[in-house]
Amino acid sequence: MNKAAFLYSQNQRLNSIERVFAPPKLNMIIVDQNKPEEDWPIVDKLTQWDLLLTIEKPTEANRPL
Repeated sequence: MNKAAFLYSQNQRLNSIERVFAPPKLNMIIVDQNKPEEDWPIVDKLTQWDLLLTIEKPTEANRPL
């Protein structure tokens, strides 16, 4: 491959790259079931960029001794 062909191929690769001007907003929502429901965060609609973490109440099987 000569230099002109190499530069042409690199130019084509650079032209195909797009810059993201508005990256998505990442959210982490924590729901602790050990607290009353009034203290839970209000979640209207989840998107693909939201992480929902639910802390469950302890059961007999996973309680410390």
